[in-house]
Amino acid sequence: MIVVCIVMVFVLMELDVSSWQFQAGAEGTWTYGILSFSKEVILEIFRLLWELFKFFVSALEGLLDSFLGGPYPPEEKALFKLYKRAERISGLPWQIFWGLHAEESSGGKNLGRYRVMDVLAGDQRLYFLEICHELDWDPYEIYGSRAGALGPFQILPETWIRHAVDGNGDGRKDPFTPEDAVLTAAQYLLDKGGQENLEKALWHYNPDYNYVKRVLSYLERY
Repeated sequence: MIVVCIVMVFVLMELDVSSWQFQAGAEGTWTYGILSFSKEVILEIFRLLWELFKFFVSALEGLLDSFLGGPYPPEEKALFKLYKRAERISGLPWQIFWGLHAEESSGGKNLGRYRVMDVLAGDQRLYFLEICHELDWDPYEIYGSRAGALGPFQILPETWIRHAVDGNGDGRKDPFTPEDAVLTAAQYLLDKGGQENLEKALWHYNPDYNYVKRVLSYLERY
C-alpha cells in the first residue's frame, strides 16, 4: 500500500496540472476541480501513511530492544547515546566514557554514601561550598565517595569548578546530572592532553595504572 502511494505521489508530482485538461478552458470545469482535489487528497493520504509507518517502525524498534536486550553494548540505550555525544564533542572514543562511568559509579548506580562535608578538607571544601552556593544546595545533605568526589563520574570539587560543562543547556553545572558529568569528564581529559596521550590523561583522572588499564580495556570490548 505504501509503495503504491509513493509511486502515485511521484507520478502526480511530475504531472503538470494543466495537462489534465480535456478541452480548452477546462480549468474552470468540474473535471479540473475534481482532479486537483484528488491530487491534494492523495498527497495528504500519503503523508498520513508515512507518519503511521514511522510510528510502527519506532514501536517495532522498542519491542526488539526489549526482547533482544537492545542493539547497543551498554544495557541502556540512553547511556550509549550519552557516550556517543561525548565522543562527537571531544573526539575521544565513546568506550572511554563507558569505562569511566562503570569504574567510577557502576554506571551511576553507586554515587557514594559519605557526607561530603565530613570527608573533605582544606581547599576542596572551599570548592565544594562554591558548588553548593551556585546550585543552592545544603552542603550537609550531599553525599559522595570516601574522597568527596561527586556524581556518576566521581569528580572532585576543585576539578569540577575548573572544568565543569553545562551539558544539557539548563544553565546549571550539576555534577549529579549525567549530561553535565560526562561532558565535564570529556573536557577534563582534553585539558590533560587526552587527544595526544589518552593513557596519561586517564592517569590524571585517577593516578592508578590498574585503573587506567581497566578503563582502556573498554576499547577492546566493542
